[in-house]
Amino acid sequence: EPPVDTTYTTLPEAQHVFAVEYLPGQFDQRADSASQCIQLLSQGERPTVRSAKVYALYGKLTKKDVEAIKHYVINAVEAREASLEKPETLKKVMFLGEVMPTKQFNLWRRAMPQVKFANLYGPTEATGDCTYYKIEREFEDTEPIPIGYACNNTEVLLLDGDRLVTEPETVGEICVRGEHVMKGYYKNPEATRQVIDEEGWLHTGDIGTMNEDNTLFIKGRSKSMILSANGQNIYPEEIESKLNNMSCVLESLVVERDGKLVALVYPDYEQADEAGISYSDIQRVMDENKEVLNTL
Repeated sequence: EPPVDTTYTTLPEAQHVFAVEYLPGQFDQRADSASQCIQLLSQGERPTVRSAKVYALYGKLTKKDVEAIKHYVINAVEAREASLEKPETLKKVMFLGEVMPTKQFNLWRRAMPQVKFANLYGPTEATGDCTYYKIEREFEDTEPIPIGYACNNTEVLLLDGDRLVTEPETVGEICVRGEHVMKGYYKNPEATRQVIDEEGWLHTGDIGTMNEDNTLFIKGRSKSMILSANGQNIYPEEIESKLNNMSCVLESLVVERDGKLVALVYPDYEQADEAGISYSDIQRVMDENKEVLNTL
């Protein structure tokens, strides 16, 4: 959204000026602290804050001197040179971490049609992101958003045990190899051996599929998978994604209890108010959602 309050400080003139910011996915303590302070002051949602360190250089410096200084102060592993342009509006949104519900994404897209969106994927052990998908088409609310393709200097494949999965729409564990992947857990070689094999592949524990175009989709975590009585693999995240797109559902969690699937739901009271649904009727809406969900 366009900024509501904009404040700028003009720096003293210098012969050469450049700024350095953290790479996307890297933790920026200054930005995080500022974001928390703004939230405390506003008593609202935590805003997104970006920060950069500005370097002003004085003296008789050649272009080669300036480039040498930049090379010295910018650690390419975690930082990059930042733009000095004054921001006018939001241009790009990249989301990662938890799976973005398509219903919520479409709300964002309708509200900000000028923004470019990208879905990123990657565990902490792979520096936060190792695949990307530029969202350049419309998605139905019930349609999952792909996690896409491997980033530069990264390889991604699906394994079923030791077998390489090549068949479209066949599940396998997402495995990653490349510069993004950690060397290992600190002082814990046993834990490292459990997730990184001899060929350097990080076994993420996430289950995914690829379509005929080799576009990668995530289905859920192998540890959260539920084996049904008839031997079917059930991924709670898939059910939660469908449930979260239903009427008056804000968030949900699917668990197994006594051999049955149970959905814990936090209602979307704001949507209920807008639709004229009384709080006493929300249970009826949830019962209708359950009937529809069982037919999918």
